[in-house]
Amino acid sequence: MNQKRTLFSLVLTVAFSLGMLFNCLYAEPETPEYLIPLKVGNIWINDIEISMGDSLVQSFVDTTIITETKHWGGYTWFGPRGKRGQLMRNAVEGVWNLRVSKQYPKGAEFLIYPYPAEAGKTWNIDTMPSKLVSTTETVNVPAGEFTDCYLIEYNDEIGKSKASVWIKPGIGKVMVRAEMGEGARRTTYLHKLREYHLK
Repeated sequence: MNQKRTLFSLVLTVAFSLGMLFNCLYAEPETPEYLIPLKVGNIWINDIEISMGDSLVQSFVDTTIITETKHWGGYTWFGPRGKRGQLMRNAVEGVWNLRVSKQYPKGAEFLIYPYPAEAGKTWNIDTMPSKLVSTTETVNVPAGEFTDCYLIEYNDEIGKSKASVWIKPGIGKVMVRAEMGEGARRTTYLHKLREYHLK
């Protein structure tokens, strides 16, 4: 009788172990909780290139460090010191941006990056049309190769500008390409992630 119990226990243990192994091997990859991780101390270092027409006019390295928080509208907002308009917060709908300006002296919040979302989703940031083009982009930048990136496009016909932003969920923006103006006066801004350090 004891041998049967021992054998039965052994069979259950092996079955349980195999089940756990199968789940680990074949489980769906975990979706990051947030599109952009917003914590004080997070750092993103980017290579920036600015061109006019077809000529490169400036290149430099820019560092963004989340250094401060602000309480507004019952929420905590995160942003880098000295960079206006970059206060953000995460919510179940995605990433929100807080704007305080002459146009919005009391402050206004806008959904800038929906997450999670499906390709094809459209929305407006203030009056600017925005579209989630893809959620499966692969981007190669100095920081490495990033797969399953969100590609979001903005098109401001009034200001004659457009932008494409590639975001890796759980890491943040890995590449940005923005254009303003036309012809020889066209200014192009290219931002590529060089490295990042997240808390």
